[in-house]
Amino acid sequence: MELHIDIRLAGSGRPNATEQKQIDSLLAELRTYAIAPIVGSEAGQGHADVFLRIKAAAQKSSITAVRGLLSRSAFAESSSLTVLRKSRKTVGIVRLPRPGEAFAFPVFGKRFGCCRVLRGPTAEEEVFFGGAHVLISISPWVGDRIPPPSLPELRDTLVLTHHSHTGREDRFWTWHALPNSYQFVGIIEPTSVESSVECGVHGGWACAIDVEAQHLWDEDQKRANQSLQRNASTMSSSTIKSAVRHG
Repeated sequence: MELHIDIRLAGSGRPNATEQKQIDSLLAELRTYAIAPIVGSEAGQGHADVFLRIKAAAQKSSITAVRGLLSRSAFAESSSLTVLRKSRKTVGIVRLPRPGEAFAFPVFGKRFGCCRVLRGPTAEEEVFFGGAHVLISISPWVGDRIPPPSLPELRDTLVLTHHSHTGREDRFWTWHALPNSYQFVGIIEPTSVESSVECGVHGGWACAIDVEAQHLWDEDQKRANQSLQRNASTMSSSTIKSAVRHG
């Protein structure tokens, strides 16, 4: 079950800069009060939509809490709520996230990583793939709390060098539904380059595996380098002392 927040915008297209800041502020409040997980957001044609996953048993309290937040927001007079008792999808077709949407996912127990949607397939790619897909980019960022979408590091792409990897940028196509453990962060508009980037990798939402493996590998490499430096320093010191004794 989902709770749909429909916000009427001033114009007939996407949010202007002021409205986008106000939407980001509303999303931040929704996350802060942890009323319900944010599972999606989209905007266009004069509307901005936010979707929350709610439980039937908590429907009344969730609606009351969201209405309270909206009444104190810039959208007090321009928003409405609707309960969607069925998933937002056509029968047999998974509702995939939209380009620009970013999501936090759990890593290392209580920490978070982040990924975002760069684009959907071209008409030719969709035929080749056999259906709708989205291209996901995983960020190297890891933090203790869900980040704001304005954080510059979220635009970076994780580079895989652990084990047999040789520097591949961590992007993948997926057709799977977004996992329940992924939390909506906000909108990070893809650049023109990102909107046309190509990728030959397909998979599921196993972002945490790559982030954790790469971070552990980097930490191991860092410790190994520090150990080598200490050993080199010790050997150099011993060589100097030996030279002094035999000089």
